[in-house]
Amino acid sequence: DGDGDGDGDDTHKHKHKHRIADEDGKQQLLTLSGLLNFADGLMSSFGEERIFIFTTNHRERLDMALLRCGRMDMHILLSYCSFSALRKLAFNYLQGLTEHPLLAELEVAMAAAQLTPASVAEILIRNRKDPDEALRQVLAAAKCSVSRSCREQEDPRQTKTGKKKPPPPILVS
Repeated sequence: DGDGDGDGDDTHKHKHKHRIADEDGKQQLLTLSGLLNFADGLMSSFGEERIFIFTTNHRERLDMALLRCGRMDMHILLSYCSFSALRKLAFNYLQGLTEHPLLAELEVAMAAAQLTPASVAEILIRNRKDPDEALRQVLAAAKCSVSRSCREQEDPRQTKTGKKKPPPPILVS
């Protein structure tokens, strides 16, 4: 059928073409058909079960042939850090911390914050010997993430419209 998904539908064969550079820097054409054949080849080339992780910032732009069951069996959204996740990270990185005067303020701030768990963990690890400073910095980062002027200065994921791109979901096949 040409698009590699075995459904007889050839409508995707010439859509969604992109140029990529090969090892020699030459431009090559990447098509949906080529990507589907590559993904199917990965799945069928191993005797044992394997996990392949694909990420995207724009799941809505992906062709349904790529997302169908058998290719992408699990879709996981990696969201921003919640307060409960922050508490777990603080416990793990700040010597079992469970109580702190800043936690109430952090609970409110984290509800609106646009911080990834990785960015919070980075702050906590960097300040693991000083829990007070670690939580002050997380609070400052949380407040900064909702302040447009602060985000534009510090966040490379900021778009021209001022809206922050969400973290990419992980697609597991």
